[in-house]
Amino acid sequence: MLREIKQATSRTLAWLVRADMLQKIRIPGGAHVWMSTRSLVGESLRDQLDRLARVRTFERECARLDAQLARERQFNRKVEFNRALREARQALRAVKSGS
Repeated sequence: MLREIKQATSRTLAWLVRADMLQKIRIPGGAHVWMSTRSLVGESLRDQLDRLARVRTFERECARLDAQLARERQFNRKVEFNRALREARQALRAVKSGS
């Protein structure tokens, strides 16, 4: 159980670093702390976690639409997937910026 929790935590940290949401900061003595790079002014921790969950949801949606676009052969359906992908990416940028 503890091993599973550690694995889940390390996967979450890796995802947050890739999403440019966390940054590892070295402090004197060789230790390090994790600091958020994207917290908004006045944003509580709960709001930040909710926003991160929305970011992850939109990233999954973008990946799903991108895969469907790559698999699709019909041009008219590709156009629809591309439109939906553009909208999802735009929403992802808005959530990341806090708009």
